[in-house]
Amino acid sequence: MSSPQEVREARLANGRKLEALCRAAGYTQNGLALLTLYGRSTVANIELDRESMGRGFWVRCGHILGTGGALFADHDRMQAHARQVDRLSALRGLPQPLNRTTSTVKTSTGDRLFGTRRQAPYRHPAQVLGRLLCW
Repeated sequence: MSSPQEVREARLANGRKLEALCRAAGYTQNGLALLTLYGRSTVANIELDRESMGRGFWVRCGHILGTGGALFADHDRMQAHARQVDRLSALRGLPQPLNRTTSTVKTSTGDRLFGTRRQAPYRHPAQVLGRLLCW
């Protein structure tokens, strides 16, 4: 049976896999952060399941680490599993786990989303550096 604990374990497993792939490729947290255009602390928090990122982050990491789509496929599976757990929790009347990138507040006019994060489109680091060097 699916549970919120299994979702947390899947997120942690994705973070550990990212950490192992970075080490194997010779990247530090700071090096990966520079290439993905995120902060070092964000990469560290993802590795420890303290922060959850959208598919864009995992696609960028996959391109940089050359995983052939394995990283974001794992992320997609984990997200599908999390949605299933949310649906099962709703059917059972259990409190649903809070999505880490958004939070919903019930109001008299309906649900409102706060804290949503819009993912930037993937750009290869050379494209970004090329634009910076043209200034």
